[in-house]
Amino acid sequence: MSAMFAFERGEVFMKSPTFELVMNDLDSRLTHPADKYVVEVAVAMNCLWVDQIPADRKSGLLAALCGVLVGQLNSGAHDDNPVAIADLQEIIEELSKRYPGDVAG
Repeated sequence: MSAMFAFERGEVFMKSPTFELVMNDLDSRLTHPADKYVVEVAVAMNCLWVDQIPADRKSGLLAALCGVLVGQLNSGAHDDNPVAIADLQEIIEELSKRYPGDVAG
């Protein structure tokens, strides 16, 4: 099954187990209730609607998400899973293109 990072125009798919790992890791790093709610909804829907993140929370949440994605990629946890590696690389690249001021990719 696939999960999705959705944008106003376009989306990036990721295998659900990888998405769940990313979202759980992200949730563990967040403290603000609004950010935690975004993650809660994303997990429930198997989709993070990036452009629907509240504007006042988007920059910090995207920075945290990028940190999680890069951390997952560099952790070695996915070394035996080329699909997960490709999924992580793709969403990092997409977020970096769409939100260069918010994401350090």
